[in-house]
Amino acid sequence: MPRTTTETAAQTYAERRRDIDWLLETLRAELDEHAGEAADAPNNWSIAGDLGHVRNELIEIVAFMTELEPAEVARRLDEVR
Repeated sequence: MPRTTTETAAQTYAERRRDIDWLLETLRAELDEHAGEAADAPNNWSIAGDLGHVRNELIEIVAFMTELEPAEVARRLDEVR
């Protein structure tokens, strides 16, 4: 969405935060649906692969937000597992 010259940084931040909240809610719903597919096909490795891709993308996002290297985020994730 194009920015207007009168829009403040705070307004843009609030809008983007709402967008991210919606995206996270949608991701949770899709993960729940995906879990049903995985339950129906427990030997389908491509379904597990889907989550591998999502996991990698989320590691990149968390690394960006925390200013950690992706490898460090992955290491910490392994520790909590």
